[in-house]
Amino acid sequence: AFSQGSATPTYSQSTPPDPKSDAYDWSALFKDPSRPLVVDVGCGMGVSLLGLAGSKNCESEIQIDWEECNFIGVDLSRLAIRYAQGVCERWTLGGRLNFILDSAEDCIERISETYPGNVALAMLQFPTPYRFQNVAKEEEAIASSANSEDSQASVAERGFNSQLPDGAASNDFMVTEKLLFQIRELLSKSNGQLLIQSNCEDVAVHMKNIGMNAVGFHPFNFSDHVTCLDAV
Repeated sequence: AFSQGSATPTYSQSTPPDPKSDAYDWSALFKDPSRPLVVDVGCGMGVSLLGLAGSKNCESEIQIDWEECNFIGVDLSRLAIRYAQGVCERWTLGGRLNFILDSAEDCIERISETYPGNVALAMLQFPTPYRFQNVAKEEEAIASSANSEDSQASVAERGFNSQLPDGAASNDFMVTEKLLFQIRELLSKSNGQLLIQSNCEDVAVHMKNIGMNAVGFHPFNFSDHVTCLDAV
């Protein structure tokens, strides 16, 4: 989705990193690029990373020293990235936190090939869900629209939001088997961990099944239920 050129990407307070070359300039992104990296893929407006980068360490079953990490978020929304980068700069977190306008797969590939430190954690959180698969209701809505002067059936009539990806196999759904394989290869170099979350049960189960059955991730067992970020 982004053209490749010979120009070196620039990083400033007002402009989020927008890669135009095959590699990121890690020395421009972070004060110390050798620190462990936390990656938020599909970060949106950066809420999770802004919270983590500004948090203090606490007792946790996942042994990550947040205060010693670098943080990078990637998203295809220029608006979201600009917002996140703006908050990052206002909170003076720029030496440890930055946001990139790029595709998920390209970002993971570039990190894997060029980041000088280890990757401690990758996060796939609340990706735009695909349509709920209610085939009978969808066929009924299509037939009803065809016989109606108003071809725009409502969301309730269709049983889905037509702006969402068609299904899990759609090219518009971010979390693909290829992406998870890339992330697994990246994390395997440093025994890193993957966090997946969704507020749609079918999407969460789908991501878990691909991650475990097709890609080879192993679940992390908590002694207590996770109810807040501090518990992680």
